[in-house]
Amino acid sequence: MPPKLSRDTTLLLPGVRFARLWLGSNRSAPASTFGKIFFDRKGEPYVCSGTVVTSKNKSVVWTAGHCIYDEAGVHTNWIFVPGYKRGAKPFGTFRASDAHSMFAPNAWFDSLDQRFDVAGVAVRPIRGTQNVEDAVGSQGIKFNQSPRETFAAFGYPEADPFNGERLYWCNSAVRGRGYPQGTGPATLQIDCDMSGGSSGGGWIIGSYKGHVGWGWVNSVVSYHNDDKATPKFGPYMGKVAREVWDLAQTYGLS
Repeated sequence: MPPKLSRDTTLLLPGVRFARLWLGSNRSAPASTFGKIFFDRKGEPYVCSGTVVTSKNKSVVWTAGHCIYDEAGVHTNWIFVPGYKRGAKPFGTFRASDAHSMFAPNAWFDSLDQRFDVAGVAVRPIRGTQNVEDAVGSQGIKFNQSPRETFAAFGYPEADPFNGERLYWCNSAVRGRGYPQGTGPATLQIDCDMSGGSSGGGWIIGSYKGHVGWGWVNSVVSYHNDDKATPKFGPYMGKVAREVWDLAQTYGLS
């Protein structure tokens, strides 16, 4: 297991230049809208990160495509824990409604095209009636924006030197573009060195300011090159990502 943090007030881990420990409350917005994802892949436990986004059914968690599906197939036992902190689940556990409530672009399902590594998951209400958006709030979501934004990227990095128990964030303007194999828009590059486990964490643009305020999800943590944690790349969210959101936000509505 990665070593535990020595103290909660640490802003920067030794040797880490960009990822910062979230020092605000995890029980109120904006941190309550971010959470840790748990699932099984071929029977083995894995983790990702996700964000509650505004939706018609008030049930959508936005994440990376590889956090719901990869070459091993559709992940099972998929749950989202908003506001997670050191094992605490202040708002409870939200489960994917079923395998049909997990949406990603065809380009991801067909060829794992990293340019389309996004997903929306409609999760079940808890206690029978409370949707995740009513419980924790939501971030907005925007598409077809300028590729020259500045992002606040959030996630739960798990691999060394992190331990997956706390929320971290990076703040960076877009530093370049990525061109992984596939078709579609080039991916976006930011300075962020969160490790594995941060995959799917939302990149926020707009009015987000420090520990207060709101914004819009406009990409997610997708991949990094080789074995280097820095920089991070995320998909450009255009027409196809919007179609995924539309499918997820109408799931379960008559």
